[in-house]
Amino acid sequence: MDRVDFALFMELNSESLSRGYFQWTIFYNAVKSNDIELIRGIFKEVRTNHPQISDIRFIESDNSGWTKPFIIYSRGSRIFVDFIITDDSKIHSIPDRIVRIEFQSDKIIHDLQESRDLLFESIKNDNYQFNLDIEEHYNGLTLYQFISCLIAGILALSLFRYIRFRQQRFFYNVYGLEQIIFLFEKTEKYSAHHSRNVAKISVLLGSKCGIKGKKLNDLKVAGLLHDIGKISIPVEILNKKGALDRDEFDVVKQHVQHSAEIVEHFTELAHLRDLIYTHHEKLDGTGYPEGLKGDQIPLASRVLAIADIFEALTGKRPYREPMEPEKAVALMETMSLDQSVIVILKNNLDSICREIDQEKHRGTSSLKAC
Repeated sequence: MDRVDFALFMELNSESLSRGYFQWTIFYNAVKSNDIELIRGIFKEVRTNHPQISDIRFIESDNSGWTKPFIIYSRGSRIFVDFIITDDSKIHSIPDRIVRIEFQSDKIIHDLQESRDLLFESIKNDNYQFNLDIEEHYNGLTLYQFISCLIAGILALSLFRYIRFRQQRFFYNVYGLEQIIFLFEKTEKYSAHHSRNVAKISVLLGSKCGIKGKKLNDLKVAGLLHDIGKISIPVEILNKKGALDRDEFDVVKQHVQHSAEIVEHFTELAHLRDLIYTHHEKLDGTGYPEGLKGDQIPLASRVLAIADIFEALTGKRPYREPMEPEKAVALMETMSLDQSVIVILKNNLDSICREIDQEKHRGTSSLKAC
């Protein structure tokens, strides 16, 4: 087993773990509040997705002098990675505690050998073709030596891509969506600002509804992307001053289908398709696009719907002034929405407004200060 392969595997694995779990506001808050149940759930998920891990635990440690989010080191045959715990912004961190993970080196070697075997199998099955037209000797190398070096280089590159793909199957970083959100913001700034706030509200409500771990992160990403399909809707309709006519509203409703189709094209996001597709459904079946009723609508979609409507009512738009949060909640109590989630919204209105108001002061919020 090549030491370069092993080191590359550890670097990519550690990077995905750091970005996927330990540079994450949800985990950061769980550690600060000592939410044992949530922490155990996240640790269990980490071990499930990484069978090479033999142990994961907290260690008391001063990490103020660290220049990287993680450190990889060995003790004999034992491989360890220490991780700093930060929020999404990477600005705030837990100063005196780290996560220490121990990897099974023999399991890593086994998995890497499997990766090599797959690559050799691909070459044997003519998935890689080499059309070389060179002399018997090339700068002092025999043809055999030259081809051996070339194949070794191709294998190294392929192995890198294969390992990277394996890691990205389990993790995606919200920051990786910034390019999409940036383009969205350039085309329809009100919807982009709205989506950022919906993501925040959805996480706050979802956590109170018992949604945890990666499902809560999925809800956040769905909040960011639920209206991405509006890039296909004419701006003059989206920003129209006054009520939409029937034909215009039918055009706007198409954004749900467009949003679902966009996320389906991203391997790491395709599982969010149904969540985004159903966020305009209503409990009485009057929603769209499918007219689903009651429990046919997933809980996460019901949470996303309420976050969406609340932000839309209280957010500033070119065609109207924002509604006071208390009045918005009162209006939503008359709608065919999940009223148990509305109660949570009502009971946590101050903290939700406070959280969104922080975003407002960073210049990206459309929610009126509470």
